[in-house]
Amino acid sequence: MCALVVLSLLASSASAEEKSEVNQAEDIVVTATRTETNVDDAPASVTVISREDIEKFEVDSLVDTLKHVTGLYVNTSSTGSVSMRGLKGDSRTLIMVNGTPVNDGYSGGGGWNTMGIDNVERIEVIRGSGGSALYGGYAMGGVINIITSKPTKREGSISAGFGSDNTYKYSASAGDRYGRFGVRIGYESTTTDGYPENLVARSVGAGTGTLSGGYGVTHRSGAAYWVTGDKGDVAKDSSNLNLMASYDLTDTGSVTLDFQRGTSEKSYGSPHTYLTDSSGNPAYSGAVQIGTGDRATVTPYYYISGASPYSMENYLTTLTYKEIFGPVAFTAKGGFRSTDTWYTSPTTYTGNYSSSAGKKTDYGTEAWTADLQGDISLGQDHLLTLGASFKADSAHLDSYNLAFYRNEKSILGKVDNTEGKTRTFGFFVQDEWTLNPQMHLFAGLRLDTWTAYDGISGPVGSQVSFDDHDDSSVSPHLALVWNPLMDTYVRASVGHAFRPPTVYDLYRVSTMGSTTYHNNPELGPETSWNYEVGADQYFFDRKVKCSVTGFFIQAEDFISSYRIGSDSYKENVGEAEIRGLEFALSAQPLSWLDLWANYTITDSEVKENSREASLIGKELTDYPEQMINIGAGVTYKQVKASVVGNYTGRMYYSDMNDDLEGTYYGYANHWLWDAKMTYTPLEYADISFSINNMFDEEYFTGSMSAPGRTYFVELKLKF
Repeated sequence: MCALVVLSLLASSASAEEKSEVNQAEDIVVTATRTETNVDDAPASVTVISREDIEKFEVDSLVDTLKHVTGLYVNTSSTGSVSMRGLKGDSRTLIMVNGTPVNDGYSGGGGWNTMGIDNVERIEVIRGSGGSALYGGYAMGGVINIITSKPTKREGSISAGFGSDNTYKYSASAGDRYGRFGVRIGYESTTTDGYPENLVARSVGAGTGTLSGGYGVTHRSGAAYWVTGDKGDVAKDSSNLNLMASYDLTDTGSVTLDFQRGTSEKSYGSPHTYLTDSSGNPAYSGAVQIGTGDRATVTPYYYISGASPYSMENYLTTLTYKEIFGPVAFTAKGGFRSTDTWYTSPTTYTGNYSSSAGKKTDYGTEAWTADLQGDISLGQDHLLTLGASFKADSAHLDSYNLAFYRNEKSILGKVDNTEGKTRTFGFFVQDEWTLNPQMHLFAGLRLDTWTAYDGISGPVGSQVSFDDHDDSSVSPHLALVWNPLMDTYVRASVGHAFRPPTVYDLYRVSTMGSTTYHNNPELGPETSWNYEVGADQYFFDRKVKCSVTGFFIQAEDFISSYRIGSDSYKENVGEAEIRGLEFALSAQPLSWLDLWANYTITDSEVKENSREASLIGKELTDYPEQMINIGAGVTYKQVKASVVGNYTGRMYYSDMNDDLEGTYYGYANHWLWDAKMTYTPLEYADISFSINNMFDEEYFTGSMSAPGRTYFVELKLKF
């Protein structure tokens, strides 16, 4: 529909030269080109999430702010992750804070659960692979840049809230500006007793039993399973301390320091059984009678398997220097990020869930980054951006035997360890060429050279060292933005992107159960070509916006796993194609009412797999075929309110695409609706009430059950 509207306007609208200054878009985006660019003129599909959006809609965490963005699938379970345009996981999406990459070198994760939300000024989401030409690896699906607030005046706030499952949130911040110097400090914390996320479900077979209770579900394979209990309430605790300080060295130059320390912890309460014996006592072991002639058997180990305590601590420090030297706008950035993560898992059951033996996995990462950029105006028609970047990652993982798996300090001895380092140099150039007032051409190119070294892995006393491994990638990007008619914007682009293998891919060797997972120190980067055509059209004095984008991705050298007996191996074996359409509509029919909706349809297909020919023709997993977001926001006098609905369509858990919809250990199509209302009785006070999953939708995400309907009330004081 949007495409037909655009074509109609191309035939009938007035010349773009009639466009008035009043109709220029107000939003400015920096991530799409590394320079300040009007959103309408950006050479990519762009979504900007403002501070007002974050406050208006119901969000529980930073990753929650992205769950209604066109083309993004957000998995909010566990630590949270983002997938973009059919490409699974954080490791294929470049995540940045103030322009500094934060994907860790061990797994490529973004560490969403340790980031703050109150200090975020805006989030810029750039869909498509053009980010690789400017920023390097991981930007296969796109780029997410989290921009934190810079102190400009005296301001502060304090808030406290309470909700379902004994959820408590606290935050406080204060900032001021003293002449050339500004500083802001903030702290936020969230704790919750949680709910039983993980069920205990056992397969049903022929036989008899003496226990009763539980209920039946269907496994994704179609087999009958019986739910015998759950693994306990999952309590979570997260915090973030953040500091930003800036100093204006000159009228055109400044230096800015940004620091964050974030923590996230998860623990399991006592497991719950839904079974009782013949005397009515709770039972964790035995066989439960199911109808006539069927039973399901369970042992206590199943109630603790996978119930793994978890902790993550994340430090991020960036220093940014900006100055204008004649015709050159110069920016230099340096950053350091470190993470320390551990989790435990049981290995045996020894009579009591809290005293069972287990294993602790402890891994940490460090990353040093540097980035130099110069923007040079070459007359009125060319803006040249060029620069260089450097990133050095190191990661280690140590495994220990534990006397008690719920006590991470009960270490008996070290079992194995993995270590590795990677180093990347990048050089980039981009020219924004104004062909005429209505047409802009963006041409960019980046060269990245990548080295993996100092890799070791294996059991203590018999570790194996691996040779260094080098590779490189060239990432070109070409985009055209055309403003042919008043309030009509058309863009087309082609770009190349890559994802380097992580330390986990290259070096980690581990055994889980009877399966040994092998490393591959010779892995090369995954790559993709991304083609995109899109158009935006405004109506009614820009009160209505209609957008449509089509994209096509050719992905090669996918890193995939394959099995030979009880051994699992990794290779660059896969190629896939992804086609998609994104539609978006927003409207402000009244000054106090905002309406919006977006729809994404994605079709993927495995084109080649040299190890598993049976996968050819199958869809990629863990990404919905269809997503719909619908929202309405009201700002009227002292009241702000919003209602948002999200539909997640069919997606596959199994590589063979043979899992059934809506089943245990699979995925279910579902609608989720959230609402929030904020009342401001005084200029300095806000009272808000929010509901998540207001219709109490029940569904599975893998083995995890939905949280159900939850409520939250918060009071915020501002000064």
